[in-house]
Amino acid sequence: MIRRYNLEDIEKIEKLEDKVFGYNLGNYLRINYQNEFLYTYVFESDNKIIGYISSNFDGEILEILNFCIDPDYQHKHYGSKLFDFMLNDIKGIKRIILEVNENNKNAISFYTKYGFNTINVRKEYYENKYDAYLMEKIL
Repeated sequence: MIRRYNLEDIEKIEKLEDKVFGYNLGNYLRINYQNEFLYTYVFESDNKIIGYISSNFDGEILEILNFCIDPDYQHKHYGSKLFDFMLNDIKGIKRIILEVNENNKNAISFYTKYGFNTINVRKEYYENKYDAYLMEKIL
């Protein structure tokens, strides 16, 4: 089941992000829970959050903040289902932007299949000194 997140989900989201990325946005999700521009969705299966996507939307531009699927559930189309759900739920998107670590080949491949193009490179953007690809899709 895919749905908007709630406060009770944040601890599970933090654990998922820590598992996938080694860091989490838990404080951001708590602080911005009432923010009308934050759109965060979880993919839940058997009372377990197996994926989530968080974004900001200003009425035209959707900025994806974080998007992850539990490694045990990757390559099984859960990411596509979650991404499609978000795109269908948010009305008025004209442009989507995001940053992705240059080493995250799975994510780059995923976004490329969705029609995203790399429009800029942010050198040593991440703490581990890896570059970030700024990707964009115009709708």
